[in-house]
Amino acid sequence: MSDVSFKKNKTGWREFIKVDNKLTDKDFKSIFNKSWNFFKHGDNDPDGILDFDEKDNEHIIFYASLECSELGLSSIEKDVFQLWYYAVHNLEANNDIKKVTSDFFPSIQRLSKNEQINFGLTVLLNEKQNIL
Repeated sequence: MSDVSFKKNKTGWREFIKVDNKLTDKDFKSIFNKSWNFFKHGDNDPDGILDFDEKDNEHIIFYASLECSELGLSSIEKDVFQLWYYAVHNLEANNDIKKVTSDFFPSIQRLSKNEQINFGLTVLLNEKQNIL
């Protein structure tokens, strides 16, 4: 696996997300802490239901992986997932990331979501095998 780094904004990924999406501090905290607050205060409404769109999972995992990178935590799973996410969502990236992404995940956008996920798993398993 190539050593491609995902550089953060100087002030951190949370600030980058807030500014990039033009969110106020209050709106950002409300969105970002929605699930956490639901579980923290669950005793106030034990019959409450957390509305959650499962399509948000990969976005949340991606941003969590970026924050792990800020802490210096690295793993092949995190690296492959980040490349997969960039490829699936056709995100703007520097030339190094674009090259690695296209090498690992050519034409992934033409696939169904299930095929994209399976493609990502195949790449991950291959990369894990390569480091053994």
